[in-house]
Amino acid sequence: MALGLATVLVLTNVVGLAGWRGGASPAAASVLHAAADIAAHASDPVVEPGQYLELSTTAVYATYSTDASSGSSMGFLQSSDEQIYIPADRSKTWIWVRSPRAT
Repeated sequence: MALGLATVLVLTNVVGLAGWRGGASPAAASVLHAAADIAAHASDPVVEPGQYLELSTTAVYATYSTDASSGSSMGFLQSSDEQIYIPADRSKTWIWVRSPRAT
């Protein structure tokens, strides 16, 4: 997955969207090529019996609402922190820790 994302980023910057050429400066292209190379050689960590793999996500969500009678809009951001713990034996119980969203 990481390799695919890195490849798309490199191709988008080098080739450009919809065939437009230009985009990436030599410095940016160098960074993107380095990221693609790292992603291509990355491997998943080894999870030993009795251990868990932790996947953490910190995200910000935008919420918008429009008052139908006045047409006025309001929006706000909410942050969220989550962790998923995956056991070495994936048939065992997974643990998903979700914090309440903060506004």
